[in-house]
Formats: sequence, C-alpha cells, structure tokens
Amino acid sequence: MNFANMKLGTKIASGFGALLAIALALGGLAVWNMLSVKGGATMLAEDYVPEVKMANNLERQSLNTVLGIRSFGFSEDMNHLKAGQEAFALVKKHLGELEALGNKSTHLTALRSSMGEVKAKVDDYEKLINETVTLDKKRDDTREKLNETAKAFIDQAYAYLANQDQKLKEEIKAKADPAKLLERYGKTVTINDTIDLGNSTRLAVWRGQTLRDGKILEDAQKNFPEMEKKINELLANTHEQAHTDQLNKIKDAANGYKAAMVDLVQFFKDNDVLNKKRIEAANVVLDRAKNISIKGMENTERISDDSASALGTASWVMIIGLIVAAVVGVALAYFITAAITKPVNNIIEGLTDSADQVASASAQISSSSQSLAEGSTEQASSLEETSSALEQVSGQVRQNADNANQASSLARDTRDAAEKGAQTMSDMINAMKAINKSSEEIAKIIKVIEEIAFQTNLLALNAAVEAARAGEHGKGFAVVAEEVRNLAQRSATAAKDTAALIEDAVKRASEGSEMANKSGTALNGIVESVKKVTDLVAEIAAASGEQAQGVDQVNTAVSQMDKVTQQNAAAAEETAASSEELNAQADRLKDMVGDLVGLVEGASSSRTRSSSPAHHAPVARAKPKALKALAHHAPAERKTSPAKHSKAEGEAKHKPDDIIPMDDDFKDF
Repeated sequence: MNFANMKLGTKIASGFGALLAIALALGGLAVWNMLSVKGGATMLAEDYVPEVKMANNLERQSLNTVLGIRSFGFSEDMNHLKAGQEAFALVKKHLGELEALGNKSTHLTALRSSMGEVKAKVDDYEKLINETVTLDKKRDDTREKLNETAKAFIDQAYAYLANQDQKLKEEIKAKADPAKLLERYGKTVTINDTIDLGNSTRLAVWRGQTLRDGKILEDAQKNFPEMEKKINELLANTHEQAHTDQLNKIKDAANGYKAAMVDLVQFFKDNDVLNKKRIEAANVVLDRAKNISIKGMENTERISDDSASALGTASWVMIIGLIVAAVVGVALAYFITAAITKPVNNIIEGLTDSADQVASASAQISSSSQSLAEGSTEQASSLEETSSALEQVSGQVRQNADNANQASSLARDTRDAAEKGAQTMSDMINAMKAINKSSEEIAKIIKVIEEIAFQTNLLALNAAVEAARAGEHGKGFAVVAEEVRNLAQRSATAAKDTAALIEDAVKRASEGSEMANKSGTALNGIVESVKKVTDLVAEIAAASGEQAQGVDQVNTAVSQMDKVTQQNAAAAEETAASSEELNAQADRLKDMVGDLVGLVEGASSSRTRSSSPAHHAPVARAKPKALKALAHHAPAERKTSPAKHSKAEGEAKHKPDDIIPMDDDFKDF
C-alpha cells in the first residue's frame, strides 16, 4: 500500500507502531538479559554463596576442634576439651546445613558427592574424641597408680633404711662383731642404691611424661631388674621377719610401679595412634571443606563473569537500539509530517474558495428576501380594511358573552341547590338506616327479656321444690332466691335499654321527616332556576343565529387574505433565516480554515490569515424591512396564525449547521 494514500490516522499509527515495535524489541531483549542475570544472581544467593559460607564455617570450626582437642592432649586442661567439643558441635551443625543445601539445590552436585565421606569422617572423629577422653581418664588412673606405688616404695625403703641405721648404731655402741657391722653397713648401702634406682626411675617417668616420649620410659624400665637383684640380696641376708616384710613390700611396690610404667608407655602409643587417626579424619574434613569452598568460589566467579558479560552486551544493544530508534523516529516524523501537511494545504485552498462562493450566494438570497418583504407589506394594508367590520361583530359577540355569563351563574346556583338536595336526601337515608338498626337491637333485647323470664320461672319452681324438701332448713331456697333476684335485675336493665332505644328510634324518625321536607324545598328551587336558564339560552341562540351569517361572510374574505399574507410572511422569514444561516456557515468555514492553517503552519500563521479581509467575523445583521413593516401596519387586535409562524421559526432555528459538503480529504482529516 502506498504511504501517501493512507488515512491520516493510519499514517500516525504506523509511525508510532514502528517506534513502539523498536521499543518493545529493546525492552524484550533487556528483560531477557535481566532474567538471565536474575537467574545467575539467584543461584549465587541461594546456592553457591551459602555453600562457600557454610564450607568456610565448617573448615574454621574443624580447625577449632582440632586445636581444642590437641591442646587438651598437651595441657590436660578441661577448658580446651570443652572448647573442642563446642567447636565440634558447630562442625556437625554446619555439616547438616551443607547437607540440607545440597539436597535442596540441583546445581551443587559436587557438594552432594562429598557429603557421604565428610559425614563418615566427622562420625569417626567424634568416636576418636570419645576414645581420647577415655584414654585420658585411663592415663589419670595410671598416674594415680604410679603415685601410690612410688609412695609405698619410698616409705618402705626409707623405713627399712631407718631400721638399718638404728641397728647399726646399736651394734656399734654394743661393740658388735666387725663382720656383723660390715654386713649391717652393706645392707644400708644396698637399700640406698635401691632408693637411688627408684628415684632415677621416677625422674625418668616425669621426664618422659613431660616430653611425651615413651622411649624414656622404656629405657627407665631397665632399672627394675637391678632393683629386684638388690632387694633379693637383702632378703637373703635378712633374718628378722619385720625386715623381710618391709623388703617384700618394697619389691611389690617396685613391681606395681613397673606395671604402671608399662601402662603409661602403652598410653603414649595408643595416644599417638589416636592423634594420627584424628589428624587423618580432620585432614579429610578440612580438605573436603576447602575443596567445596574453592569450587563454590569458582562457580561464583563464573556466574559473576557471565552476568557482567550479559549486562555489558545488553548495555551495548540498548545503546545501539536507542540510536537506531532515534534515527528511525526522525525519518518517520519527516515523512509523516510531509504526508499530512500537503493534503491539508490542499484542503485549506478548497475551503477558502468554497467560503467565498457561499458568501456570494448569501448576498443574492438576501436581495430576494427584501422583495418578498415588500409584497407582504401591501397585503397587510388590505387587512386594515377588514378590521372595521370585525369591530361590529365584536360588539354582538360581547353581548352574547354577557348573556352566557348570566346563564352560567344561574347554572352554578342550580348546581349548588341540587347538591344541597342530594346531601339532604343522603342524611335522610342514614337516619332511616339508624332507625332500622335500633329496631334490630330492640328485638334482641326483647328476646333476652323473654329468656330471663323463662329462667325466672324455672328458678322459682326449683325454689318451691327446695323449700318443700328442706323444711326448716332453707339454705337451698336462699340460693335459688338469690338467682331469682339477679334475673329480676337483668330484666329491669333490659327493659330500661329497650325504652332508651325506642326513644332514640322515634327521635331519628322525626329527624328523617325534617330532612325529607328540606329536600323537597331544595328541589323546588332547582326547578325555578332551570326555567330561567332555559329562557336565557333561547335568547342567546336567536342572537347567535343572526350573527353567524355576518361572521361567515367576513371570515371568508379574511381567511383568503390571511392565507396569502401568511404565505408571503413565512417565505420572507424563511428566506431571511436561510441567508443568515449561509452567512454563519461561511464564517464558520473561514474559522475552520484558520484552525487548519494554525495546525499546519503554526499559531502565528493562523493569526496572519485570519486578520485578512476574507476572514473577518461578520457584523450583526439588521432585521429585514418586510418584518418591520408587517409589525408596524398590523392592528392591535390582529392575531396571525401562531402555528404557522412557530413552525417556520422552528425550522429556521433548528436548521442543521453542517450544510456545507466536505471533500474526501477533509473527511479523512
């Protein structure tokens, strides 16, 4: 389809549609990129960032757990153990969070694959912590045993040494045999050597625990055969049972200390094994947590780079699209403006020519209307001649009107009298109805009196019977007598009511009679009034017959003249109204041309064109001369046909404004 042949609305809609299509394309691309970026941001916010955060928390708390347990192993401080257990509880918490995140997210496949191994190692580490606590308690028991056996060894050894010194002093004082003194001295030296070996062993135990070196404890165990040998030598040369018991206790304490040392050496070995297992499990957990964190950071960086790339691409596309939209918009604006202004200018030229032609036609019509108005003036003078004849007819009509008024007054009086008679008759009928009602009530009361009389007779009979039966006892008779008395009272009341009703009935009958008399009088007055009305009407009929002939003759002539006059006047008025409408349409057409000029060329051009002589607003037109003359020469009593004038004026006033035809281009506009 050719763009120049399109309608104005189609041209504008095409331009805006093109720009709207470009805007929708740019907006759709931007929304698509934003949704892509939103998906990546959602993955970061819901999957990878929480994964990195939880993995770092798991790694940190795992390190805190290892530090607390290792510190407890070195320092034997329960606070370190408590700190390690609290950190391990957080490890389990973060591990549960990671597992829940892996089960919820479909993207964290590496996390789900690592959870089984990490959970197994965490469970192993928990068992190893419990074993460490148990082993530590066992170490404490071993130390307690070492202290007890060491104390027993030292106490018994020093007690034996004190006994030997005492014996040696006594033998020296008693100047015993030198061989016996030498033997006693040898025992003292031997027990001192045994004590020295024990002290040396204890020092090795303390040093081994301090350095956490089981090799030192194993080397110190070599002192026990030497101590046992010396104790056996002393037992071989001991003759007193008390000393023998002391030496046996020393020997048992040494053997107990040796057994505790063996347990302590085993503790160090078992503790080393537990430490290695804990470190191995912890390293697996730390390594997996580190790998999860690194993998999450890599995915985070990848998604961030993809989002940045998508945003960059969208920005460039939006910039290029906006440039293209601006260029297309300018081109469309140019073509649409050119396509609109050219046909509108053609319309303006055509409308200007049409307005000039309409103004010329309206001037011709105005001249014709003046000619018609002059004819109407001549016919109006003829109507003046007939006005004198109509004056005579008017006098007779007024006389007839007076007679008619008198007849109307008498008729009203007659109507009033008839209404009074009707009301009187109505009152009489009501009175008669009341009399009938009273008569019915009298009949009812009389019936009641008869029933009372009948019951009175029965009661009297019963009273007589009761009196005969009672003899001296007249109680029953008294009751019957009371009932008889009540019935007598009712009879009296009924009789009284009957008398009142009868009196009222008589009174109402008298009132009915009076009402009937009044009705008769009123009807007589009506008859007299009707007679008078009949006479007057007869006179009016005679006068009206005589006047009818004259009025018919005058009316025939007047109607002929009036018909011609009304036709001429209506034609003149319609012609003048048409000329006014033509002038108004011409002015309106010029105004529309000015609006079109303002729309196409701007407000300044519109003002320039409207200021030209062809576009001046028309001045107010004077009333046509024919109408003035008709209004001047018409008599005061002359009544023209209002229906015809109203019809002509209505057609002139309500004639449509859009009588100027428009060409196709203007209709499209």
